[in-house]
Amino acid sequence: MHELEIHALDLRQVDAAVAMHERCSPQTILNRYLQPVPRSGPYVRKLLGARGGRSFAAVTAGAHIIGLAHLLPDGDGSSCEAALLVEDAHQRRGVGRRLLGALVGAAEDAGYTSMHGYVRRGSQSLGRSLQELGVPFQQTYDDGLLRVSIEVKDLRGTVRRRCDATALPNAVTAPRHQETPCGGSAGSVTGTRLAAFRLRSA
Repeated sequence: MHELEIHALDLRQVDAAVAMHERCSPQTILNRYLQPVPRSGPYVRKLLGARGGRSFAAVTAGAHIIGLAHLLPDGDGSSCEAALLVEDAHQRRGVGRRLLGALVGAAEDAGYTSMHGYVRRGSQSLGRSLQELGVPFQQTYDDGLLRVSIEVKDLRGTVRRRCDATALPNAVTAPRHQETPCGGSAGSVTGTRLAAFRLRSA
């Protein structure tokens, strides 16, 4: 694949992040959110604006976002959740692994002792990426979902950072449903918090 960089992401790039969501197939969105999501914009804004969270984007040499990763605090100060989304055309090319490496590094820097993520039963994507990174993990079932957990405190910096997180370049946002350069106008979201990245039906 083309040259890829991992960049830090915030609400200034919300338009490009939403556009990437809208290029993903319904199945990819279902695998990510664990339920259908009719409108991705509100969820993306909550992810990027989550208090204490960190977000990253996988960006091509042409400044297009093809993957997103979010580190979300649980609220207890010691653990966090990981959430990943990779555009369909770029899956199984190591994009998720590089994004996950950035999340592990961010969790280490923030002093978290553990990190976990949820995937659908039968999904091996998260575990496979951790194996490729050389990170030990545990798998348990939680409310019908597969919970994949790692002990960040035991890594002691052994996970090699895949790339440095830097600010995203500013760029004009293309029309919807087209390849969208990362950038865009700043968003303003007041008082938005994300309780968890699992979006479940009531």
